Parts: sequence; C-alpha cells; structure tokens
Amino acid sequence: MPVQQIVTAAVGIDKLNNDKFWNFHPYPKRSYVMELKLDL
Repeated sequence: MPVQQIVTAAVGIDKLNNDKFWNFHPYPKRSYVMELKLDL
C-alpha cells in the first residue's frame, strides 16, 4: 500500500494577522495546529 493512502497530514494557523480579540475574555493570539492521521 503506498504511503499516500496511509498517512494524512493537515497544518493550519489561526488568527494569521495576530490581532487581539475580546468577547467576555481575551482570546489567545496566533496559534498553530497540526494534525497527523494514520489509517492502518
């Protein structure tokens, strides 16, 4: 089975402009997300 069918990856950046945001409490600034999925 080829690797492309076994491994799935996703990368993202929330709040790319790094702006401050308030809605009852301060939200964090820029955050990074990475996901790796293995289908065995």
